Amino acid sequence: MVMYVTDEVVFEVPDGFVDESMTMLTSTRQNQPMSIVVSREPVKKPLQEHVTDQLATIQTVAPNTRVLGVRDREVGMLPAREAKLATFASKQPLYVRQTYVDYYGTYLSFSVSSQRPHQQLCDATAERLLGGTKFRKR
Repeated sequence: MVMYVTDEVVFEVPDGFVDESMTMLTSTRQNQPMSIVVSREPVKKPLQEHVTDQLATIQTVAPNTRVLGVRDREVGMLPAREAKLATFASKQPLYVRQTYVDYYGTYLSFSVSSQRPHQQLCDATAERLLGGTKFRKR
């Protein structure tokens, strides 16, 4: 079994289970709504292919989504792939930065989202989050 650690709890994940959990954080700033979501899923294909497939799925589900750019980067000294997206939710224009990292056979996806007029703040928040990320060794 694998140990699972959060601020509140540590437990053993039973054999035969896979961590596909999400951690969601929301801003308390009413005038600058923003969210951070960290999701997990098992690695089944190379990082670049995984990101390409994820972006295609997003565009299928939300056809108004435009990919503004994709690049390689580093997060916590691990190779990562990042995408910038423009989309709409409830007729609101949104900006999203998604960054994917392979961490011991699990893809961690860091998504930082804001309303499109707050793109600069979203980028600054994403850079601070990703620049300060440190991974635990297993």
